[in-house]
Formats: sequence, C-alpha cells, structure tokens
Amino acid sequence: MRKPFNSRDHFRPIPDDPEGGYMLSMAATIWMAYGCIFDLESTPPDGRAKARLLVSECIALFKASRVPTASYLETWLLQDGAKPDRVLPVLAGACEAVGDLAVAQVVNRVMGGA
Repeated sequence: MRKPFNSRDHFRPIPDDPEGGYMLSMAATIWMAYGCIFDLESTPPDGRAKARLLVSECIALFKASRVPTASYLETWLLQDGAKPDRVLPVLAGACEAVGDLAVAQVVNRVMGGA
C-alpha cells in the first residue's frame, strides 16, 4: 500500500543552513520550474524559457516511459494555474515510475549540469 502524499517529503529544510535552503525531490524540482514559467516579475525571459524546456522534457520522458498520467501532467503543467495539491502527488508518482535518476539526468542536461 502506498503511503499518503506529504509535501514535507518533497520540500525538506536543510538542517543548519544559514540561508534557509531546502532539499527538493525531483517532483518538487519540476514544480519549482513550473512556477518559473509563469513568473513574469522575478524570472527573466531566458529563465522562463529554460524552465519551460525542463518541464517539457520531463513530460516527454514520462510519455516515452508510458506513464499513464503523462497527458494529465502535460495539460496541467503547460498552462498557468495548476493546483499543487492536485498536481504534486501525480507528479511524484510519475517521477517514481521513471526513477529519480532518469529525471535527474533530464534536469542536468537541460540546466547544463554534469
């Protein structure tokens, strides 16, 4: 039986971090990128474009892996106004289905990491 969704499992404070940083799950990372797509005040245009690419590439991964909820996520995450209590559990399930490593590889590729 799957345990109930708890957002604190995805957004965890880093102990003793003087700047108050958080450790994010892969689902939370995608959710934060989603937030940047539609943040016209704080996110510059190139940041919004990169965030959109990250979300799109993760959706492509979910579709290629035949995650049953990929189409729902595509609908929710490519338009403004998605509700976290509705989307995050589905997003977490999709990340679990493909594996955090596969999602992390997409994040690193899109964001220019290792």
